[in-house]
Amino acid sequence: MSDIILVRVADRSMPILKKVGALQHPMNLVCLATWLREHGHNPEIVDLEVEPQDYLIERLKSAKPYLVGITAMTPNITEARHICTLSRSLGIKTVLGGAHPTVLPDRTLQDTGCDYVVIGEGEKPLCELLDNIKNNIPTDTIKGIVFLKEGCACINERPPLIELNQLPIPDRRFLKLDLYRGYSTPGISARAAVIFTSRGCAYDCTFCASKVINQRRVRFRDMGSVFKEIDDVVSLGFRHLTIDDDTFTLDSQRVKQFCSYLKSKYPRLSWDCDARVDTVDAGLIRIMKDSHCKKIAFGVESGSPRIIKSINKNIDINQVKRAFGLAKKFKILTQGDFVIGFPEEAPEDIKATEELIFEIKPDFLLLSVCVPYPGTAIYDYMLKNGYLTYKDWDSFVFFGKDIPWRTAYFNGDELVAMRKSISRKFYFRPSYIFKKILSLHSISEIRYLIKAGLAAFDAFLN
Repeated sequence: MSDIILVRVADRSMPILKKVGALQHPMNLVCLATWLREHGHNPEIVDLEVEPQDYLIERLKSAKPYLVGITAMTPNITEARHICTLSRSLGIKTVLGGAHPTVLPDRTLQDTGCDYVVIGEGEKPLCELLDNIKNNIPTDTIKGIVFLKEGCACINERPPLIELNQLPIPDRRFLKLDLYRGYSTPGISARAAVIFTSRGCAYDCTFCASKVINQRRVRFRDMGSVFKEIDDVVSLGFRHLTIDDDTFTLDSQRVKQFCSYLKSKYPRLSWDCDARVDTVDAGLIRIMKDSHCKKIAFGVESGSPRIIKSINKNIDINQVKRAFGLAKKFKILTQGDFVIGFPEEAPEDIKATEELIFEIKPDFLLLSVCVPYPGTAIYDYMLKNGYLTYKDWDSFVFFGKDIPWRTAYFNGDELVAMRKSISRKFYFRPSYIFKKILSLHSISEIRYLIKAGLAAFDAFLN
């Protein structure tokens, strides 16, 4: 029987993406489960994105695990609380992990009623916690664990970051893979598997909480391990890879190794990745194209040089135009990730963002309102300046309709209206629709376009 059940709650933060069939495997839980099994435990994953709440209740009652582990992003704290309440009623202890619990461990204990919080990476603390609970050993000295003692939060120091080459290859067989059929990554119709070749980000953007877990360090996996994972993914029937590193193109030599392996062994396997506009050039883009790269998502954020500087993005507009131009030259799909609603963003800054979007014309636009997540510099700034007022965490979603905060120039309703207006003008222009229709090559692509179109109508017209 399972001694620990790992749970992903349904993600409130990206409902639009799920409507277009974009849903990734919970690879953080897969990595944890694989590590725990390697260390003598019997983990199980329940993914509430694809499995019903009743199934979780059934498994908790029948398996009676020692521990339930929940991965919780900021907008999912309410759902995490429900699972903690359920588990407590069955006499099962609970632990939460992720960026939000790491930043606000004492608040998370109060908000959810969980027994423990893991701060930082979860592999070692979670394994030791489960060991101690199973063997009735005190848990109060475990590094990376937070718990309540006499009503006060006891926060133990973090363990050192793990050496990635110590990690086993994540075993996706922990998931019920058939439940993910029909889901992929934005703009890709093929069934996709997510792979991480590194952890962490070297940059310090004010809107991002990556450093909360990874301490602003980038750790790379050995490429031999990555290749073994690719072999395993292909054996499971996947025909597309999404490389979900914060910036896959950070080290061009690793990218070239990756491309060489795919080109020689899996020439029909397509892939996509996230990149910064200042980490690509014509030579690298050509190599990526030759290994069947289908899409690159560039985080641009803003078209205003003033805002780009204020959020520590450290790119310039010419680099943006050049990167998108190169990708288009080599016929690689582009995704432009943009944000409006930065704390001191003025109307002219948003106008500059809109103008840049329509100048570079990405194949896919992800335009969201800036969410002040705990652990980011923007959260601290907005809290200090009185822009942030909220009752709970439910509204902290990228594409939300009700935003309980404001900026120096706009309230929440105005930001939502502008996000919808710009997105609507982008996706519903005749030239865009005509180009998409001409680009269709298969039944699956036609189905995807219909699904995406219906989701766009719902998101931008309602």
